Formats: sequence, structure tokens, C-alpha cells
Amino acid sequence: MYDPFNVVYDSLMKQYQLQKDFLSRIGSFEPFKLLFDLLPNVAFYIKDLSGRIMVINRRNCMNCNIPNELSAIGKTSYDLFPSSLADEYYKTDMTVIKTNKPLLNMILHSPDYSTRPIVANKVPVYDKDHKIMGVAMMYYYADMTSNPSDWDKHLGDVVDYIHRNYAQQIKIEKLVRIACVSESHLKRIFKRLFGMSPIEYVILTRINASRDLLETTARTVSDIAQEVGFYDHSHFIRHFRHTRGCTPNQYRKQHKHTEKPSGKENKSRRKPA
Repeated sequence: MYDPFNVVYDSLMKQYQLQKDFLSRIGSFEPFKLLFDLLPNVAFYIKDLSGRIMVINRRNCMNCNIPNELSAIGKTSYDLFPSSLADEYYKTDMTVIKTNKPLLNMILHSPDYSTRPIVANKVPVYDKDHKIMGVAMMYYYADMTSNPSDWDKHLGDVVDYIHRNYAQQIKIEKLVRIACVSESHLKRIFKRLFGMSPIEYVILTRINASRDLLETTARTVSDIAQEVGFYDHSHFIRHFRHTRGCTPNQYRKQHKHTEKPSGKENKSRRKPA
């Protein structure tokens, strides 16, 4: 007797088996690693059941201040981040492992201490016997200004103002007026969402802007410091080392892909415009 359900089911099973047979013949993960490296704004990793990094793409290496993938293999979140961040990452990794279910569209703190939270998706990874063997995560930076329903509108206005004007002098009084809240309330919001004060947020925005210039230009450290809003390059270097754990020049050597800068770096006392 003709059963349309069985016909559809048999067709789907054939397609599933066709896909399974093809995937089982793949002998190398390298092409997929290359594709993940080419994703411009997406970070990715795979960890084993002990939380050790087994695969990580280039964007995530840059976000985590790691020179290259091999430098990260075998390391855990506790090897790379302060305990507050590591606890957050470890907890969500273990949730995926224990429940054997994905965690989707989570809002987490950024691994590069930047001023934007990340939107993260974590899924279990299985071996050939379909036993869980680790966790894969993909994340990107949240756009706090594009979804008013997800973020308080006034806070979004503050974030947008900072990102548009970080190279200028920014005072807390201006941010308070934009947010339409008291200074203490604004500080509490920033502390809750970002783990820092509004002014610390401004400084980190400048540091992250400088990273792009260090990676893609041959400009001197002094020029970059002025470009992103620091009044002199020694002040910039101090904040950069505190945030990234290395000097701007050390960061440039690790991440730069253009020719090295030439000429001396002249200290400047010019204040931000």
C-alpha cells in the first residue's frame, strides 16, 4: 500500500546518508580552518572536554592577543584571561557539555577587553561514535545601537557618541546629559554591562582604535596616540600595556601585515582636538 509518509521519510534518509557518507570521507579539517580565518568579523574556536583550545581562527587570536594558533593550542580560558572572564567562558562551556545542547545568542563579555559585548553561540562537538568530545563557539561583536529593543535607547546614544568622538576630549558630564540619568546611575549601568566606568570605556575605545592603526599602517606610535585621543604617547603606551599586556610596538610585531614604520617616534604633548 502506498504510504506518502514513508516515501518522504525514505527520501530524507537517503539524503542524510548521502551527506553522511560524503562527510565521512573528508580527510582534513584544514580547508575549513582556512575559511574560518577568512571570516572578517567572526571569531571561532573548538575546545576539548577539559576546556583546552584545539582549534582557533585568526580573528579570535587577535581578539585574545595571541600571536598565532599554535600559541593557543592546549591553553584554557584561565591561561589567557582574568578569572572573572575565564569563569564566564568556562561556565557556558560546561553547560553545553553537561546538557549536550547548544547555547545560542548569548551576550558575553569580550575576550579582548573591548567596549562591546559579544553575541556568542556554543554547540557540542561529537566524535565518530556520536559521543561529545568538546565545544565549538562562534561569536561576533554586538551592535548596541542597531537594536533599540535590546538596549536602553539612551545608553545606545552614549555608546554611539563615544564611538564617534573618542578622539576628542570626552567628559563624564557630557555623557550624563546624553543618557538623561544621574552620573551615579550611568556608572552603575556601565559597570553592570561592561565591568568598567564610562571613562574607562572611552579609554578602551581609543585602545581598540589604535590596534587597527598598528595592524594596518606604518604610522609612528606617537602619531597613532594623537589620532585616537591620547595627549601624549607615553600616556598611550601606559594604558595600552595595562590593557593588552604588551607595548604598542610589541603588539605591532605580533599582528602587523604591512611594512615596519620608519623614522623616530617623536613625543607630542598636543591634547586631543
